[in-house]
Amino acid sequence: MTKHYRPMPGGPWFPLVIFGLFGFVAMGLLVAVLRDNGPPPLFAVLFLAITAWNAYWFLWRMATDLWLDGNTLHWKAPLRSGSVDVAGIEKIRPRRMTGNVEMICLRDGRPIITMATRGIEELNGDIVQLHPGLPVRVGRSVRFSNVFQLGGSRYR
Repeated sequence: MTKHYRPMPGGPWFPLVIFGLFGFVAMGLLVAVLRDNGPPPLFAVLFLAITAWNAYWFLWRMATDLWLDGNTLHWKAPLRSGSVDVAGIEKIRPRRMTGNVEMICLRDGRPIITMATRGIEELNGDIVQLHPGLPVRVGRSVRFSNVFQLGGSRYR
């Protein structure tokens, strides 16, 4: 049986639900602004811009499901997916300024980005078994999630 790393609570569909709710809020906000009984238009523009920026990262770039199949690492984000040969991984490191986000840097292409929660070290260990000598670093927040996160490993 294949083990999957799913860092989001509630599964890979969780960001879709959250941004679906944000979509309803954004529509209500626009209607209120157009009827002239809502917040200032600048607030609405900023809210929509921030929502769009976060939607890009959490729906397009952030992998919510990762798994190994032989020597291939597969990943899925809510709106896209991909796979890479483990030999094509250059290094694994925390993202700068956000230790709870892990970047799987590739030789070719953009890095695979995922949340670093309980179980990420197990996934990294399985990757290193297939690619010995791969530089791997995890952020400090992984140690906190190992202690404080409710539930078991997200790699099962």
